[in-house]
Amino acid sequence: MNEDIEAPAVREMRRMLRLWLARKGWEMERLVGWLRREGLPASDVEQEPYAWLLDGLPLADERYRAENELAARVARLLEMQPDAQPPGEQRDELLYNLLMLCAGLNCPTQLADPLYAMFRRGKLAGSWQGTVLRQVLESALITNQRDDRLQTVWHEMLTRSRHEFLTGDEYAGFEGIRLMPASEAARGRPALDAIGAALAAMAVHLERKRTRRVEFHSLLNRVLHTYPGRPTWNSDLVYQADNHYWPGWAVECLPKLFIPQATLDPDEPDVRALIWHYIPACLPTSCKYEVREKLCNGHVLEVSLSRQAYAFVQSIAPLLERNRLSMTYASERAMRGLVVDALAQLEVQASYRNDHEAALALLETRKQMLESVGIIPDIDTISKSLQIFAKDRQKEKNREAEFLKLVAPVVEMYPELNLKSRASEMNLPNWAVKCLKKVA
Repeated sequence: MNEDIEAPAVREMRRMLRLWLARKGWEMERLVGWLRREGLPASDVEQEPYAWLLDGLPLADERYRAENELAARVARLLEMQPDAQPPGEQRDELLYNLLMLCAGLNCPTQLADPLYAMFRRGKLAGSWQGTVLRQVLESALITNQRDDRLQTVWHEMLTRSRHEFLTGDEYAGFEGIRLMPASEAARGRPALDAIGAALAAMAVHLERKRTRRVEFHSLLNRVLHTYPGRPTWNSDLVYQADNHYWPGWAVECLPKLFIPQATLDPDEPDVRALIWHYIPACLPTSCKYEVREKLCNGHVLEVSLSRQAYAFVQSIAPLLERNRLSMTYASERAMRGLVVDALAQLEVQASYRNDHEAALALLETRKQMLESVGIIPDIDTISKSLQIFAKDRQKEKNREAEFLKLVAPVVEMYPELNLKSRASEMNLPNWAVKCLKKVA
């Protein structure tokens, strides 16, 4: 932010913090006072002291040094064991702001050890403005990890959805693993095996949720955004899914399922790749390939593709990948239906190119899948039918019972449909919405 357009109170906080950080003989009392809301700039903005301190850090080139110096001084305060021997009054407010400041600083070199010591003491108690202090300690521990010493803690949250001292559930355990380095020497790099196991545990928690694909996509994206630019992410995740026995629906959430594995050397006759198991069935007979290994319970195949086969897979994979990643329904039958739709589009494209061999191969694959996919629900027709039925039965005494008779088999046949979430779109009366909630 440009200092010229900042609020005067922020500029004043920055000035005070810069002066204090520049002093070699600094006073701990000044930091303690700020954390108790003493000596902060006058402002119309209501925010906690930790936020003032974070806002007061300098910008651009000065920030890194200032953050580390502030973290070193915060560490000195943590080493005084304020959880066991609070300095003076307003203990809960002080501890809340101290730990929130630690979480915001994200400086594990200075803060990991004293925060871990606080956790090991197990004396922290209390809350501030409705937030339990142990929850704030948990956040500070997650963002200030220098090695894997807390892995058993995160694993307990992941598997049991709780911890005997901290407050976190499986999502907090996942966040702990996401930001945990495998060792101090590996800081800045993902702990791949731990992440693979954590995602497997989250898949178990999400198994029965209708939004499981959407939520699992979100977890994967959090991991990818934490460590951007890693060139091997796509194959790394496939091998983690295989090692930790992810369910098929979770494998289908991976960011890529067509991953060339070898340098495209023109002198090499074949290209090795990881591909989604649906793709080989689409290849024309003239496109030669060999399955070298089945991964993820057969959902992903490691194959050697002839140059012709590789070129064909390149032509069909983008549409299949887009459709796969757009799937929001939970069931695998719905995914197969989406693949059938993609194959129909690819068949039309091949016909326009006069590539009759490809069109025939896609047609045959589509026919085989149609036999196994069953009927795909027509959501618009189902919604309109429910609207009409509810309107026609509006004045009948047994309307709820009759409506339930109509809805129950639809939900049983298409478990991936979330009719309750569509109630507002369908403009159903309240009694019909209640019926949908009963069978949801």
